[in-house]
Amino acid sequence: MEKVPRKTARTLRLHLEEVIEIAWDHDAEEAYRIAREKWEIGSSRSFRDFLNKHHITTYQKTAAETMTLEEKENFTREWTETIEMINEWRRKK
Repeated sequence: MEKVPRKTARTLRLHLEEVIEIAWDHDAEEAYRIAREKWEIGSSRSFRDFLNKHHITTYQKTAAETMTLEEKENFTREWTETIEMINEWRRKK
């Protein structure tokens, strides 16, 4: 892991609680944009390195949030077919 530039690290450490809240509420790209606007920090790479070094996770979108309507319909159909196949297999057993 690369060293985080001192200015960025020092700034983020001073605002650690707020950095954690921002990271938990936003994905990495949005969290960096917010932090950069608030504290004029360095690169997104140094921001991500800081988060990694302090084991801070960013908001992770669920599959349901990232799937299109078509993907959701396909998933539901495939899931139903799989359950039917399992039930059929159990009946034959």
